[in-house]
Amino acid sequence: MLFSVPQFLVGLFLLIQGIVILIQNPRSPLHRAFFIMQFPVFLWLTSMGIASYSTQDAKTALLLAKIGFLGVTCIPIVAYTFSIYYTERWNQKKIMYAGWIITALIATFINNPILVTGVTLYQWGYYISLGPLGFAVVALFACAMFAFTYNLFIQYKTAELKERRWRLMALISGSLAFLAAMDFLPSFGIPFPFPPPGFLFVGTLITLMGYFIIRHRLSDITIILGKTIGYVLLTAVLFLIYVSIFLTLSPPNENTRVFFTRALLFIGTLYGFAFLKNKSQSLIDRLFFREKINFQSEISEFNKELRNLTHPETLLTTIFIFLKEKLRIESSVVLIFQPQEMRWNVYKNDDILRIQTTEATISREFQKFFIEHPELLDIRDLTPESKTNSILAKINKLLQSYNGRLALPLAHHSAFIGFIIIGKHSSLKEYSLRETLALNHLSVPFSIAWGNAKLYERVQNAGKLKDDFVSISSHQLRTPLTVIKWSLSLLQNIFKPTDPEAQDLLNTMDSSVEQMTTTINQLLEIARIEGESKKILLAPVQINELLTQVRAIYGPGMDRKKQRCDMKLPENQISVMAYKEYLTTALSILFDNAVKYTPINGAITCAIEKLKDRRCAVIRISDTGIGIPQYAHAHIFTKFFRAKNALSLRPDGSGLGLAYAKMLIEKQGGEIWFHSAEEKGTTFFISMPLAKSKR
Repeated sequence: MLFSVPQFLVGLFLLIQGIVILIQNPRSPLHRAFFIMQFPVFLWLTSMGIASYSTQDAKTALLLAKIGFLGVTCIPIVAYTFSIYYTERWNQKKIMYAGWIITALIATFINNPILVTGVTLYQWGYYISLGPLGFAVVALFACAMFAFTYNLFIQYKTAELKERRWRLMALISGSLAFLAAMDFLPSFGIPFPFPPPGFLFVGTLITLMGYFIIRHRLSDITIILGKTIGYVLLTAVLFLIYVSIFLTLSPPNENTRVFFTRALLFIGTLYGFAFLKNKSQSLIDRLFFREKINFQSEISEFNKELRNLTHPETLLTTIFIFLKEKLRIESSVVLIFQPQEMRWNVYKNDDILRIQTTEATISREFQKFFIEHPELLDIRDLTPESKTNSILAKINKLLQSYNGRLALPLAHHSAFIGFIIIGKHSSLKEYSLRETLALNHLSVPFSIAWGNAKLYERVQNAGKLKDDFVSISSHQLRTPLTVIKWSLSLLQNIFKPTDPEAQDLLNTMDSSVEQMTTTINQLLEIARIEGESKKILLAPVQINELLTQVRAIYGPGMDRKKQRCDMKLPENQISVMAYKEYLTTALSILFDNAVKYTPINGAITCAIEKLKDRRCAVIRISDTGIGIPQYAHAHIFTKFFRAKNALSLRPDGSGLGLAYAKMLIEKQGGEIWFHSAEEKGTTFFISMPLAKSKR
C-alpha cells in the first residue's frame, strides 16, 4: 500500500496541472493537447499503482493493470501530439494521425494474450506481463519519444539566443522520458528489486512542459491561480450543498466511502455541464446586458495604459487581453505590414502570441489611402458596388479571411502600420454606431505606442551592436598588440640598438603599446561587467593594508615628480565588505590620476574615516592638481569623456578610467563621488559597507 502513494500523488498532481492549464484557455488546441497528455498518465499511475501495490487478488490486479496499460499505450502518441502543437510543426500531422490509428489498433488487443498474458507477482506486488505485441508498444514508445525529443531539439536550434536556455531545459526534460522505458522491463520477465521508478521521469517531464507553457506562452499565472482557487472554492461549496440537502432529506445508511463517492459523482456531473456556461452567459448578456459595456470609457482608460508599454510583444499581448476581457470581443487579429518584404506579420491570440506571415500585395495607393483616412471600416458598409474599388475589395478579403467584422487601420508619422481586425462580440449581434466610433479612438494611441515600441527596440539593438562592436574589436586588437609588444621586447633586450635615439624611440613605442593594452583591457572588462547579471561574492577586506599596497605601487612615480604623499590611516585595521580585485583596481585608477594630474612638488593625501552611524568606511584620496572644471562635473564618470584641461596636459588618455572605477565600486554595493575646483585640486571619496566584526 505504501508504494502506491507516490504514484497516486504524482498522477493526481499531473491531472490537476492539466486541468489548471486547460482552465486558462479551454479553446486552445495546445492547452487541450496538454490536458489530453495528462489523462493517460493519470490512468497509468493510479490503475497500475493500485494493481501493483494495493491489491491482493490476482484477478482484480489484472483488471486494473489492463486499464493502466491502456494509458501506457496512449502515452507515446499523446506526447508526440503535444510536441507538434507545442513546436508548431504542422507538417507532421499525417504522421500523428497514423500514430493514433496504430495506437487504437493495439488497444483493441487488450484482452488478447498476444498483448497481455496476465500479471506476475514480484516481492513488491503484482505487475502486468506482456505478450509478443508488447514489443510493438515498446517500439511505438521509442519512435514517439524520439520524434518528441527531435521536435524539441529543432525548436532549441532555431530559437533566438535569449530563449535558448529555456529551450535547452525543455530538450533535456524531454530526453528524460526515455528513462521511463525501464518500466517495461518487469513486463517481459526481467525482475526489479524495487518498484519501477519510470513514473518519476515522466512526472518531471510533464511538470516542466506545463511550466514552459506558462512561462513562454500568452498565459497570466495570476489568472490561472485565481481560476484554480475559484474552482476549488466552488467544489467545496457544491460539496456543502450536497451534504446540506441530500444528507438532511435522506440520511445515508451506507458507509462513508459510498457517501463520498456519490458526492464526487454529484460534483462531477455538475462540472460535466459546465460547457453550457458560455452559452447561457451569452444568452443572458444578449437579453439583459446589451448596454453594460461602455466602450468609450473602457477605451479611454486603456489608451492611458498604452503610454507605458515599450515592448512590441507586451503591447500586442495587452491589446488582445483588453479586447477579450474588457470589451468581450471573441476574436481579434493584428496585421503588421512589412514594407521591405511586402508581407503581413499576422498576430493571433489563441493561447499564444502566434505569429504567421502572408503575402501582402498592396500598392502605395493602398497605403496612402489609409494614412489619409485612418477610419474604422465595417464589413456591413462594403456593398457590392464598393467592392469594385480595389482598395475596399482587399479590405473585404482581409475581413473574410480572418472572420472579422471591423477593420481598424493603423498609421503613424505618415507611415502605414497595418490593421486590427475585430471579430464578433460575445453578446452583441452587431456593433452599433456608438461602439464603432469608440473603437475608432483606439487607432491613433495604439499606432503611436507601436511606433514608440519599435523605436525603443531599435535603440536597444543599436546599444547591443555598439557593445558587441567594442567587445569584438577589442578582442581583435589584442592579437596584433601582443605581436608588437613581443617584437619590441626582442629589439630592446636581444638586438639592443646602440643609437640612443633609436632606444628612446623603442621606449616610446613600448609605452604606447602598454597604454593601448590597458585601454583594451578596460574596454573588455567594462563590457563584461555591464553584461554580467549575477552578484559577485563579497568578503571582508582590510583597507588600511590595501591602501598602503596601492600607494607603494605608485611610489616611484611620485618620487620622480617629487610629490609628497600623506597617509592618514587609523591605528586599528578597518575591514569592509568588498571584492578585493575590484577595489584594488578602483583605488589604483584614482592614485594613477592623482599622480598624473598633480604637478611637480604637489601633494597627495590618503585618509580613511569610519562612519558608524552609516555602517560604512569612507576612503578619501586628495590631490593638489589641475582640478575638474565646473562644466565637466556632470560628465566625469561618462565613458570616453575628458575635460579640456586634462586633454591639454595629457592628450594620450582614454577617458575610461573613472567610468570603470565607478562601475567597479557600485558593483560591490559602494558609492563614489568627488569635490573639485579648477586649479585647486580634486578629492575623490569611496564609501564601502563595513564588515561585521567577529565576536
